[in-house]
Amino acid sequence: MSNTNKEILAILRHYWKLGRNTVHAARILREIAGHDAISDLTALNWYKKFTEGHTNLQAEPHPEFHLL
Repeated sequence: MSNTNKEILAILRHYWKLGRNTVHAARILREIAGHDAISDLTALNWYKKFTEGHTNLQAEPHPEFHLL
């Protein structure tokens, strides 16, 4: 995850802590960082993680898939 992505997620987490609407927060981030900064769906997924207690901004490792 790049520093820019971490900064965007830190701002998104801040909006979550303030109780702001997910889509509104994503729109503000796009206004600040560009139209491809974060999608509404990505913001919704991160809000869900924050609500579940995963407030660390480090990317979690993806599970490995094994083909048969």
